[in-house]
Amino acid sequence: MPIFPEDSGHRRDFAATTSAHPFPVAPGTLVVARGSGLAASTLSVTGLPTTLGSTSLAANGQPVGLVSVAPNAIAFLMPWATAGSGKIRLKATVAGVDSNEITVRAAPASAGYFSTTGDGLGTVVAAHIDGSAITASSPAAPGETIVLYASGLGSLSTSVAEYAWPTTANSTSIPVQADVATVQATVLYAGAAPGFPGVYQVNIVIPPGAATSAGANVRIFEGYAQTHPKVTIPIR
Repeated sequence: MPIFPEDSGHRRDFAATTSAHPFPVAPGTLVVARGSGLAASTLSVTGLPTTLGSTSLAANGQPVGLVSVAPNAIAFLMPWATAGSGKIRLKATVAGVDSNEITVRAAPASAGYFSTTGDGLGTVVAAHIDGSAITASSPAAPGETIVLYASGLGSLSTSVAEYAWPTTANSTSIPVQADVATVQATVLYAGAAPGFPGVYQVNIVIPPGAATSAGANVRIFEGYAQTHPKVTIPIR
């Protein structure tokens, strides 16, 4: 029952062949650990239980909150308690049998976008302020307030209990900046997307001078972390 460290921009996805993974992980990040024999069947749940079926997973010895399990993958929320730990040791247990242990680096922030292609690249998952999706046929406009969806923005200003996610607005503890086509954008809110574990939202104003583009680069910066520079958003 091995688990292995791979990275996708919108979440931290561990599935390579080494026991030490080069990409850092922040607390509150939605993570997928991949391997084999990780569950008897595929299960998902509302909430963040520490056991699903006969599967559990520990980070630095602490049970994590699970989102879903499958024979080849465990999706979970990285515990808040891993903040400042330097390294995070991950080990799965299935029906009382332990997997190997892998180690990943911890970081205060490790920003990545959710994207329409599901790999954290390409077009960002974003919405108009009315909640409708931003798409090629419904692009953002200069001066408009929009919502970007991200992961890995780390700890929040108001402490959150383990195995819980905010149900109201809660800003990131590290300030967030953003730009669109290298022009600085005004950030109105950066923090938890209430009720959606592991999902952060960044509300920005598209710069008034932003040029029409089918794919303008959009970045967020948090401390030393930033999103992939090739993630884009359509602007009319």
